[in-house]
Order: sequence, then C-alpha cells, then structure tokens
Amino acid sequence: MAGVLSQLGLLAGYYVTAELRGYPAGLGAVVIWAVAGVVAGPVYGAAGALLRADRRILRAVATGLTGSAWGADGLRFLWLASDAQSNSGPGATAGWSFLLISVLLPVALARSARDRVYALLVLIAGVGAVAVASLVIDQAFML
Repeated sequence: MAGVLSQLGLLAGYYVTAELRGYPAGLGAVVIWAVAGVVAGPVYGAAGALLRADRRILRAVATGLTGSAWGADGLRFLWLASDAQSNSGPGATAGWSFLLISVLLPVALARSARDRVYALLVLIAGVGAVAVASLVIDQAFML
C-alpha cells in the first residue's frame, strides 16, 4: 500500500507543480501515469521491504529490482541522445549516469558476492521489463 501511495503522491506533486508553473496537465496523461504508479508502486514497495529478507532468492530479486527503473531510463536517455533529429531527453551524460546508478544500487545493497551476482541478473531482467512497460506507456499516449 505504501508503494501505491508514494507513487500517487509523486504524481500529484508533479502535476500540481506543473499547473502552478503554467504547464497544463491533460487528464489522459494523469490517468496513464496513475495506472503505471498503481502497478509499479507495489512492486517497488515490496522490493524495498524484501531487501533484508532471510531467503536469498527474495533478497536477490528485491536488490536487483532497485536499479531496474534507473537502468531503463538510462537506456532511454542514451537512445534519445543518439537520435540526431530529436532535441529531447537529458543527454548521454545523464544516460550513462543512470546506468551507473542502476548497477551500483544492487551492488551496494547486496549482502554477499553471490547475492550481487544474482541481483545483477535480476537487474537485467528488470530493466527489460521496465523497458517493455515504457513502450506500453508510450503507446497509451498515442491512443
């Protein structure tokens, strides 16, 4: 529940701030990101709660998931930076920085070398899952 509430709180804060600065927020965008938050919030909330689980597999999954959103965003930023026609995205430096953070998070949070290996394998799968979810969100904006 905390994961959902934190995501919806972030969403509300973002769009209230955008409105106050004069950038209109479309209802469709709010709904799309609210649905994404309701799905992602519990996943990342559970990952945070399971970081100190006794079972190695639970710790590895939780630890690997911590960096997955960072990794997917890093790949997206690098992709946007490589497109000469695009003037969007924060650039290649941000992309590489996000990728570095995505790897350092599981490495720093894992308890042992074996946990780090498992967590990095989960990170790869998690980045793929987040990248697919990002494509679904992009398609939702095209409707």
